[in-house]
Amino acid sequence: MILSPLLLAFVTQALPDVPDRRKVAVAPENALVILVDDWGLDMMEAYGSPDLSANCITRPPTPNIDRLAESGVTFLSGWVQPVCSPTRASLLTGRHAFRHGIGRIVDQCQSSAAGCSQPADALADEEFTIPELLREATQVGLLPEYGTAAVGKWHLGPDPIAPLIQGFDRFRGSQHNIQRTDSPNESYCSWLKNTDGSYSMSTTYATTDAVDEALNFISDQGENPWFLYVAMHSGHAPWHIPPPHLAPSYFINDGTGTCFHAQNPSCPVQPPICPPLACPVPICTEACELPITTPLDVQSAATRPYYEAMIEAMDTEIGRLIEGVNLENTIVFVLGDNGTPGSATAEPFLGDRVLGIPPKSKGSIYQGGVNVPFIVSGAGVRGARSGNAPRTTTKMVHVVDIYATIADLFGLDDQVLEALSPNPIDSMSFKHVLARRPGPDRPYIFTEVFGPNFPTSTASCDFAMARTIRNKRFKLLRYTDPFDCSAPLVEELYDLAQDPFEARNLMDSGVHLIPGTVRDNYLRLVSELNLIPLP
Repeated sequence: MILSPLLLAFVTQALPDVPDRRKVAVAPENALVILVDDWGLDMMEAYGSPDLSANCITRPPTPNIDRLAESGVTFLSGWVQPVCSPTRASLLTGRHAFRHGIGRIVDQCQSSAAGCSQPADALADEEFTIPELLREATQVGLLPEYGTAAVGKWHLGPDPIAPLIQGFDRFRGSQHNIQRTDSPNESYCSWLKNTDGSYSMSTTYATTDAVDEALNFISDQGENPWFLYVAMHSGHAPWHIPPPHLAPSYFINDGTGTCFHAQNPSCPVQPPICPPLACPVPICTEACELPITTPLDVQSAATRPYYEAMIEAMDTEIGRLIEGVNLENTIVFVLGDNGTPGSATAEPFLGDRVLGIPPKSKGSIYQGGVNVPFIVSGAGVRGARSGNAPRTTTKMVHVVDIYATIADLFGLDDQVLEALSPNPIDSMSFKHVLARRPGPDRPYIFTEVFGPNFPTSTASCDFAMARTIRNKRFKLLRYTDPFDCSAPLVEELYDLAQDPFEARNLMDSGVHLIPGTVRDNYLRLVSELNLIPLP
């Protein structure tokens, strides 16, 4: 997009000191966003999920991510969308799903001829992304020229040049999930790679490939500033055994050909219902596949060691990536794209298939689906004070806020964002939180999931949705009745201070109808949610 002379004049007038800004180094100069696939709050002890090691449920070791958290800040109330495509769209555009139109996972197929029920959805070309923002700011003299790249998983539509159309200088990775609908024989060891619009099969382990490409990009930039978006494939299915040097805590040979679990040696690496594993196991061997009717706790026991090993492998590669980054002039964001999958999570997020209770994890608007690890470290971030525990904050942030925060860190304030962006944005900078300075904080955060994408009607039974909003203490959920689409929307209310994992719906007791704190907060949340438009 080329700015009109009128708009160019407005931007220049808004920042009369532009020439000085270009001469003075902005700290940070670079931004790295690492998006981890299917990584929920139950994967980090800081988020308070219970210790289930006595039940052979452990957390994967993530020493490299932990080091970033120790030197930075961990947002305990960081929200994303409940599934991955909407989160990716919101991160790149700074806009909620009701604005960009992607409310569920985009169709994985290339075309209806490949067995799809409909043509693939995609992020609209008219959306204005972070790399497009940086490019526009360069063109009007607000910023030096930035190199931009996306590596890893795109998952915002099938067009192989879509990342380039959306402003990135280069894209290296997969267009969709590995082992997608129209390519079921793929694995992390053999997958279709997109290199700037050209496809070829890659046999480099996908997590390793993403970091290889990220380091190549950083090296190519030399002393020039850059923005890099690394969308990891892990820990998304297919769950498998990664290269042993990347995940040394899992599937270890005891010397007799039997596998054991170094994280919890007394626990089996898979349950008796699965065939025994003989070590060493070939790389990319997939998890034991159980019937869909298998209880979720059994499914999780079978899947969990593979999932955890994939997360450890990813963390190992993140360590290699961070070694190639100068944290003195680079800010690093690490977050999940949604919660842990139901077939890999544990209590208190497990459902019950026998009773028809879905998991409160990935895909849901419960905390296990939308509250994810959200860590920021590097330049521009003041971490823990000397001798203190790692810094955490309960201030509420949303994935849409990364957009404005990066802009703010690079010297583009709200007025400039409004002038440069052709679309309304929902992003709110949290730069002041990173710097431990006063500033405006979100009184509420909101997220949603809906279908179909780009709905043409929000009439009953044409449109399914689930939306949630919270303030510092209370959280309201509102969703389509899963048993009767024509019925009134269902509501639930939780006190997150007393019930952080949403076990007790306050509306069951009617306390929201009694004058007092609960009712006051319920009415405020209802009022705020009613103001948010449908897609």
